[in-house]
Amino acid sequence: MSEIPKLILVKKILVNPNNPRFYEDTPSSTEIDAINAMIALGNSKILSLCEDIAIEGLMPNQSLIISPIEEKSNCYLAHDGNRRLTCIKLMTVYKNHLNKFNLSPSEVEKIKKLSCNIKYISCIVTSDKKRINQLLYRQHVAVAGISQVNWNSQVKAHFLANNNEKATKALAIARMITNSEKIMISEETIKQISNGGWHTKVDRLLTNKEYGYLLGIEFDSKNNIKCFFEKSIQENIILNFFQKAFKVTASEYIQKAADRTKFYNEFIAQFKINDISLINTSYTFSPYTSEYLPPKDPTPKELIKRTIAKYNVTSGDANPGGSANPGGSANPGGSANPGGSANPGGSANPGGSANPGGSANPGGVIPPFMSTLKITTVDVTKPENRPLLLVTEEIRAFSCGTRTVAYKKYPIAATILFRSLVEQCFKYLLRETYPKLYASLQARSNGDPTLRILVDTINQQKNSIFPAKSTTKRFYTALCDGRNKDSFQDFFNLAAHHSRYDLHALNTNAANFLPIAEFILNTPLTNKETP
Repeated sequence: MSEIPKLILVKKILVNPNNPRFYEDTPSSTEIDAINAMIALGNSKILSLCEDIAIEGLMPNQSLIISPIEEKSNCYLAHDGNRRLTCIKLMTVYKNHLNKFNLSPSEVEKIKKLSCNIKYISCIVTSDKKRINQLLYRQHVAVAGISQVNWNSQVKAHFLANNNEKATKALAIARMITNSEKIMISEETIKQISNGGWHTKVDRLLTNKEYGYLLGIEFDSKNNIKCFFEKSIQENIILNFFQKAFKVTASEYIQKAADRTKFYNEFIAQFKINDISLINTSYTFSPYTSEYLPPKDPTPKELIKRTIAKYNVTSGDANPGGSANPGGSANPGGSANPGGSANPGGSANPGGSANPGGSANPGGVIPPFMSTLKITTVDVTKPENRPLLLVTEEIRAFSCGTRTVAYKKYPIAATILFRSLVEQCFKYLLRETYPKLYASLQARSNGDPTLRILVDTINQQKNSIFPAKSTTKRFYTALCDGRNKDSFQDFFNLAAHHSRYDLHALNTNAANFLPIAEFILNTPLTNKETP
């Protein structure tokens, strides 16, 4: 089946308040609400798309999918293309009414300066809901459309569950949280759920039935949630589980069964799950109706108690759970630092180094690699800087030791950690010096620019980013040497994909990059873009 696109007047098409990108089960009621919700998913991405459309126009092969609105004559509702429609309307229909939207004064000024003359837009028009869903499935779930922002796993799950497909376990958990009547949910948590980035991690942490018992739940064949704790306690456990899962990185707890076990070792100890009383008869939460069903089946108390005891490592062994903390939790406060940041003193290290003691090596032997790396000027209060702070701390610890130096024993892991440091440094550098350009790179790379894109972009701006010619030369020599342009990235790829390693190459590349990292992490960076 092939529909013929039609040109429809932009002001006759409404941005859809019930877009799958908007997680909330209670949809927005007006187009203003819908546009604000779209902006909330990423101001910088919307601004970048506005600029792209203003300069380049729309892709000729991309038509909106719309349906007639029965109660509004000659008006339509957008089912696909809502981001493009939002941008066009901000630059045309609402250009003189931008105060209606959650935009900063500078963002309003940027949009006002853009020129967009699009009055009509190509659309596929159909009132057949089944056909609309078929088109959306092909576009976003089965095979993503070219140059469109692909739906992440959360949005795909939300869309499928809303169209009579099986809900994922992670989506069921999120819907239990957002529909809670017993607990207070912070705006930060709602924002986390809305913006995504949690679905795959949470789903992996629920792969084993035993893991569910540790949370007091069990999933049936349709992923309805059977609950074994009193409702307010149950919802609070699920909320804390989600918040802990959201904070961890995939490499930290998610990839291996042993790491997931460690996650639950810590969680049980932190929230004293073994001390909570089980109810006699379970009740069920449906992620499809977002309602609780009446109590029905008896709670398998003995099975759940045995499972919790199996994972409970707070007594007996100093640390059978394999955690660096005998108490079973890296931090009872639920974060890497009870103060809420990588360093409660407001800096990654009050002493001006990623290692407060001056060296992770009490023996005083400082090997090469990244043992001298310092970090003093990065704002630890910004969430987007946290990955950089963590990887800096880890790579320094990997560089030091009294007997066995970790980077020598595990060179492939050290290489992958080194690559993470390079990428996080460059993302931070561009966020601080060229935020608008970086937002554009994110928009074109589904939120995650590759190392090659980062290197090439910084190379183009190196003279303004690096004030000293010596630093500029170091950057070009280490990462962009025209005689062997791909050698730096090839070094990482060979280790990551082919398990090939060379300690000499590792140390050489680290030595070349260290001055660049020192500049990035210890220099007050300023915005270089023209206002």
